[in-house]
Amino acid sequence: MSKIAVILNTHNEYHKAWMGLSVTLRNAGMPFDLFVWDNGSSNERIKELIEEFKPHFYHKSKENVGNPIAYNQMLLRAKEEGYEYIQFLAPDHVMPNNWLKLIHDVYKLGGLDGFLAFQANLNQRKEVRKVGKIGEDDLYLEYCDYVFGCWFFNTRVLDIVGYINEEYKYYGKWDSDMNFRLNASGLSSYYLPVRKVTLNDPPALENMSKYREFKNKWLAHNEEVHKSELLRYAREGNYYIEPPTKLEL
Repeated sequence: MSKIAVILNTHNEYHKAWMGLSVTLRNAGMPFDLFVWDNGSSNERIKELIEEFKPHFYHKSKENVGNPIAYNQMLLRAKEEGYEYIQFLAPDHVMPNNWLKLIHDVYKLGGLDGFLAFQANLNQRKEVRKVGKIGEDDLYLEYCDYVFGCWFFNTRVLDIVGYINEEYKYYGKWDSDMNFRLNASGLSSYYLPVRKVTLNDPPALENMSKYREFKNKWLAHNEEVHKSELLRYAREGNYYIEPPTKLEL
């Protein structure tokens, strides 16, 4: 049986988390251990919701330290504890039936070496590749430069590309950076031709949200960081990001 760590970063937005996690975490189709970093949620119901799923690791940060630090701290612990596979999960995503078993079995069947994700409704594919069969049916995957959303990957990837670049603060472009380094290192990215559902706020409410204003600010900042980091990678010819220091929690 594969040892899988599902890692999740939360920050408020309780109702979306309740809808997404209540379906997704009960519908994985195979065993996993849950790692959760709560990034300074002010809504205590988030903690109550997470505790329902008996996480293997749970940390409630006093403040929002951003996605890169939160995910890296969970990746460090999962790697240290010998997990074979990592599944990133977002609390506002609803996955299809038996999603974890499906993505795990396809990854192993196809002998994949990079990121595999459920289709995110983006037109990114370069080509479609047949990677094997499921029963009597041929299995095809969409080969892409980048995949976004909830990645599934073998922890061997961390030995090749390293960890998330913490030059990125809070939101945005750290995932583009990770995809770039993965592809530059000779690994591949794929989408399954199966869609997940993302829970969105109504536009009028989203535009009024302080969270949205905060996120947009850092998206703009990280756009500039992304440009400078790509230039640095090209100049140095090195795409590996060293493991960060493990924080005492």
